Amino acid sequence: MASSNQEVISPIRTEKPDFIVSAASINAEPVELDSTPASPSKVRLRGASRDELIAELSEEEKEKRKRLLEQRQGDPAVLVDIPQTPGADEIEKGRQLPSDWHNYMLSNHGTKA
Repeated sequence: MASSNQEVISPIRTEKPDFIVSAASINAEPVELDSTPASPSKVRLRGASRDELIAELSEEEKEKRKRLLEQRQGDPAVLVDIPQTPGADEIEKGRQLPSDWHNYMLSNHGTKA
């Protein structure tokens, strides 16, 4: 075949494709997924610790809870003691680490990361 001076057409585009979304939103107002309004009184109710909630249970409810936990601990399909993941406070503390954390670890602990 003889070569020609015609322009080569590549299948690869050199520009971004148009991305147009014209669908209207489903709801005119935002909807809370758990269907519970986040009022200040509700937020205060959720702020109780597990120990405070257990202390408010009657003796019968405490015994029922204890039996249920013992039963679930024997079942390998049920996860009972799930470790807590870092909360917002722990994540914020992690962000406040010195910017030269690597050098800090080397100088204070003598280990290499």
